[in-house]
Amino acid sequence: MSRKNKRHKRITKRPLITDSSESGLGYAPRRGIEIPSQSVSISDTLDTFQVDRIYHHNSIGKNIVDLPAEDMTRNGWKLSMDDAELAADITDRLKELNVKSALTQLFKYQRLYGTGAIFIGVDENNTPDQEINVNNLKKLLFLTPFSRKKIGNLDYSDDVTNEHYGKISRISVDGTDIDHTRFLLANGEKFETERYGRSIFEYIEDELEASKTGITSISKLLGDFSFKVYKSPEIDAMDPEDKLLLGTVANRQFETDALAMIGENESLDNVGKAVTGIKELTDYTWERIAAAARMPKSIIMGQESGTLTGAQYDLMNYYSRIKTLQENELRPHLEYIVRLLLWASDEPGGSIDPDSMDWSIEFNDLFQLDESTATDIGYKKAQTDQIYLKAGVASQDEIRETRFGNFGGTDTDNLNTDSADVVSASWFSRLRGRR
Repeated sequence: MSRKNKRHKRITKRPLITDSSESGLGYAPRRGIEIPSQSVSISDTLDTFQVDRIYHHNSIGKNIVDLPAEDMTRNGWKLSMDDAELAADITDRLKELNVKSALTQLFKYQRLYGTGAIFIGVDENNTPDQEINVNNLKKLLFLTPFSRKKIGNLDYSDDVTNEHYGKISRISVDGTDIDHTRFLLANGEKFETERYGRSIFEYIEDELEASKTGITSISKLLGDFSFKVYKSPEIDAMDPEDKLLLGTVANRQFETDALAMIGENESLDNVGKAVTGIKELTDYTWERIAAAARMPKSIIMGQESGTLTGAQYDLMNYYSRIKTLQENELRPHLEYIVRLLLWASDEPGGSIDPDSMDWSIEFNDLFQLDESTATDIGYKKAQTDQIYLKAGVASQDEIRETRFGNFGGTDTDNLNTDSADVVSASWFSRLRGRR
C-alpha cells in the first residue's frame, strides 16, 4: 500500500480531557476508543467523570437533570389521617427532617448518575447491616442523600424463580454494609442484567453535542453578517507586513469609532451577507433535545411558572408524566418514611402500627390553569351538567356531590372526560338560579 493511501486511513487518538472548543459537550471521548478525526457518534456507557463535566459545563443538560426532580416535590403533598392533630405533627416532622429536599436530591442523583439513595439515620439498637427492628425504634434522626459514586456494591437477587428477583437486599457504602430497611434507592432505566441505572445523558448525548456545536457555529457566523471593504490605490504597493498591520488597526478603529477618515481616492463600504436557515436548524435541534429528554422546550429553558393555558397540551403531557413518577417512584419512599415515624416510640403519637389506622398521602396539583381558561372550562362544564339534568342522566345531588361535595369546590371530573381539574363555582350557581 502506498504512503498516500496509508495517510487516508490514519486514526487519531484524542486526549482524555479536551478543551471545550474541541468537544461539543466540554468532555473527552470515552477511554480506550479510537475515533477518526471527523466527529462521529459513540455508543457506550458514560462514567461519572464525564457525567460531572456535562452537568457542570452544559446548562441545558443541568436543567434536564434538575427540573423533573424538582417538579416531583415542588408543590408538596398532604398527609391525611383520622387524627388531624397527629397528621399535622407528622407533617411537621417531615419538614424538620427536610424530607422534600432529600427526595429531590435522590431523584437528581438518579437522573444524573443512574442511581441515587438516601440513608435513614435512626435511634435503634441494631447495626447498619441489620434490619430495623420497629419494636425497638425510637426516633428518626436524619436523612442523607448520596449518589452512585458512594456505593461500592449492590446485593440483589438474580434468581428469576425467587419472589424477590431484582430487588436490592443491601448496599455497601465506603466499606459499610447497609440493610435495605435503612435506605431508599432510586434506580434509573437499565437493562435487566445491570445493577445500576443509566444516566439521562446517555440518551441525550448526541442532542446536547449538536446544541453546543450549533451555538459555536452561530457565534462564528455572526461575524459574517456584516463586514467592511476598504479600497485604496496604495494597497497593491504595500508589503504583506504592512497590509496585516493596516488591516488590524483599521478593523479595530472602524469597529469602535463611528467616524472613518479616508483619502480622496479611497472608499469604505459596509457589505451585508444574508445567512438563511439558522432558525430552522436551531428549531430542529431543540425538537431533538425535547424529544430525547421527554420535556417541552419551555420547561427546559425554565420559562414555565406552573400556570397553563388550555392549548398547552405538551406541558399538560409533561406534568402528567411527572404525576406518574410521583405515584410510581416518589410515593413508596414517602410512605415508608411516614411508616417509620409512626412506628417510632419517641415520635408524635408514640409507637403506632401504620396498618392499624387509615391514612393517605395526596400530592398537591402540579399546575393551575390561567383564569380565562379556568372560567371557560367551568362554563362549558356547567352547560354539560345542565344537559345531563335535562336528559335525566344525573340528578342534581349527584352533580353537586361530584363538582363540590368531596373537595370543597375542586372538580373531581367524574361526569365527563375533560382533563382539567378546575371548575368555576359561579357558573354552577347561575345554572341553579335559572332552574
